[in-house]
Amino acid sequence: MKIYKYPEYSSCRWKKKYKTINQANDAGKLQLFNNKFAIELYIYECEYCMQYHLTQQKTEHKIF
Repeated sequence: MKIYKYPEYSSCRWKKKYKTINQANDAGKLQLFNNKFAIELYIYECEYCMQYHLTQQKTEHKIF
């Protein structure tokens, strides 16, 4: 049994979900373009839904 730091509803429920890392990367590139590259975005795999989300916290998968 896994114990998570945050309840699922507060960490994953309302976030956009992407089935593949490539889909998340494409969505992230569009967000970067729309924000005139003023932010940095990263991708992570969610422990709750086993899909991918975007974040501004540094991870190993940065969107360029």
